[in-house]
Amino acid sequence: MKYYQLFLSNKEVFEIDEKDLAKIETAIESGNLARIKPTIVNPSFIVNITPIKKEPTKKIEGYVDEKSGKFIATTYEEIEPKIENEFKEKPKQLSDKFKVA
Repeated sequence: MKYYQLFLSNKEVFEIDEKDLAKIETAIESGNLARIKPTIVNPSFIVNITPIKKEPTKKIEGYVDEKSGKFIATTYEEIEPKIENEFKEKPKQLSDKFKVA
């Protein structure tokens, strides 16, 4: 997955991924707000979008051998970077009486 930094005119910087970038592109074309993981963005305030490289983090578990004093790894795992969704709740759905048939 590719990651980007989103620079706004008020000097705020957000990290976004490819999915959020697609939402921003759609919002720019339609002139609407974009709901991305970190925030809701008005496309007219976007100054710059820059690609960045995020390395996966490594998780190593193990123990220190008392006789030799060396670290013995028991598990090794690479964790892919992820952007956390700040909006925990699901978007509200329209009631049936407002839906278009």
